[in-house]
Amino acid sequence: MTIKKSDIPTTWRANLGTFSKAVSNSISLNFSESGSVNCHNSCKMKHNGCYAVHTEKMKPSIAISGERKRVQGVIQTCLDYLNQLERMRDNAIQWARFSTFGSVPNSLTATQKAVFTRLLAEVARTAQAVHFPVETENKRSLYQALCDDNNINITVRLSAQTLPAFKRALASNTAASFVFCDGESKKQRLYNAEIFVSALDNVIVCPAIRSTISKTDKVKCGNCTACSNPQTQVVYPKH
Repeated sequence: MTIKKSDIPTTWRANLGTFSKAVSNSISLNFSESGSVNCHNSCKMKHNGCYAVHTEKMKPSIAISGERKRVQGVIQTCLDYLNQLERMRDNAIQWARFSTFGSVPNSLTATQKAVFTRLLAEVARTAQAVHFPVETENKRSLYQALCDDNNINITVRLSAQTLPAFKRALASNTAASFVFCDGESKKQRLYNAEIFVSALDNVIVCPAIRSTISKTDKVKCGNCTACSNPQTQVVYPKH
């Protein structure tokens, strides 16, 4: 059942989240439930085994929280986050990630841009490194412009939907990632991804996913901050 603004308790506020696969001093900033209107229809995972949708089905409280954030609107959600971030010291957070669930809006009004820019500046002030993934080039351009036009040191990373799109991003030095699906098992996908990146410059396989699949020394999201580096491209074996 879809909720309305009137269904959201007046005492409810969007809170900065955490996520289990990250280092302990991390935050997440979400703006919707996964697979909703914020997730562009061109995303190949939207109706095709999205891990975030699967997680939300097992943990409905995550979906409810995301839906409330989307329904109350991006401005109020940004203001809720700003209220918490403004009380933090500079670089008090080791790792910040946008959209551990769901995605940011596909477009913004002028007022929404202004408030979201304030949020980006506070995240950059508070966090040592930031991962901000989006699923379309239009969305990447929109949010990267908010950063670049306001001297905010955050890289918005394109989650390339196809291998040709990923290669175009490499050729244009656009920060990007790609989900590598070649292989019947997780270990086969990891092996094939390692071969794929070995022939490319400045491209790595996500160390956190590698450690999860290979069961080697545990690497958490935030131990490696490659996703925040505009010069590094990242491949995620589907897991």
